[in-house]
Amino acid sequence: MPQSLPAEVIANLRTKALTEAPALLLRNPAFRDVPALGVLMEVGYAKSVVTLVSLIDGSASIYFSSGGGVIGGQGHETVRMAARRFTQFAGVYLPEMSGCSDFPMPAIGQTIFYVLTPNGAFTQTASEQELGGGSHSFSPLFYAGQCVITQLRKVTEKQK
Repeated sequence: MPQSLPAEVIANLRTKALTEAPALLLRNPAFRDVPALGVLMEVGYAKSVVTLVSLIDGSASIYFSSGGGVIGGQGHETVRMAARRFTQFAGVYLPEMSGCSDFPMPAIGQTIFYVLTPNGAFTQTASEQELGGGSHSFSPLFYAGQCVITQLRKVTEKQK
């Protein structure tokens, strides 16, 4: 599952997740009435942006803007369950988010959530420190994303 992909490939995968994944998911009638089709949680670090992608179908991947990542987590039940829960939970936060059509990367120390819905994308930005420390209203969503990352990490470690 770990991939050594160049930064350009990772950037393309991120763009596809943000722009093409919702339309593909909406082809499945089971997903037409869900509040959230997918969620990206992106954290800015000094040397890279880490992007977690979770979709309602149980797909989950992590991309590093500097290149590389973990792709294909939906082949594992624990990852599928965590990705679905994270995506469903993101729908709860939609009233606190703003609609968006641009998808900038986060600054260092910032976390951006992009929630993909049948009616477009919504976003919220917060400091990673506030989210991780539990003092932000989006901290529970941040923790749900961390659960997906943990499940992807466990699967990757088992494969090594």
